[in-house]
Amino acid sequence: MINCNHVLLIARGAVLEMLRRKDLAVLGLFMGLFLLLVGVSRFVGFDNPATGTFLLNLSLTLIVGLSHLIALTMSARQMPDELERRTLYPLLARPVRRADVILGKWSASLFTGLVVFSAMMFLALVLVPKLETYQIGTLLQLLVLQLPALAFTAALGLYFSMRMPRLLGLFLGAILVYGAGYVVSFGRNFPIVHVLPNPGRLNLVVRYTDGVAPLAAGEFLMLALYACLWIVLLVAATIRLFHTRSV
Repeated sequence: MINCNHVLLIARGAVLEMLRRKDLAVLGLFMGLFLLLVGVSRFVGFDNPATGTFLLNLSLTLIVGLSHLIALTMSARQMPDELERRTLYPLLARPVRRADVILGKWSASLFTGLVVFSAMMFLALVLVPKLETYQIGTLLQLLVLQLPALAFTAALGLYFSMRMPRLLGLFLGAILVYGAGYVVSFGRNFPIVHVLPNPGRLNLVVRYTDGVAPLAAGEFLMLALYACLWIVLLVAATIRLFHTRSV
């Protein structure tokens, strides 16, 4: 049975380790560049609605992409780093289940991605000028779906890190997170590509900036269910791999 206290403690430790390694300095650099871009655009000003929509689309696309990159890279290095530093052994010597370790690492990666997404999205929605009419319902769906989307990405990174060498797993994870749609388009004649895990399906940035109406309730729920099923499968598979692995 999963021990929530152990999961939370492991997740907290992973986040603190990220802070100790000053990984947020990279995030700060990206946020600084983003704020500079938005600040310059507001200072210069523009009256063309198409330009405003382009800037909004660019900003939201960068935010979603960066938050998924943070979640993916953090999850992809959690277990390899533990094994390399041999810090996993004293952890497992305690009454901590291997499933708790995996869930804790996954939770930390999801939390980090969510913090990045929330902070930068708030800045974008406040600072980027909106010169056209956008659907508030679509925006709400965009925001809500990023929770399962980031959880999906974190689960992918963690699974590949247990399955193959770190860099290869990170590369394959990035292909699925950022390019699964292109793979499906180019390989539509091969049925296998249609079942690839694709977190990008939950990205509604273009739909929002194009002013398209919200998804129907059924379609929205199907997307959320799609992500949840993959999350459960990937996390369960990672736990199983960890149980069968000798450490």
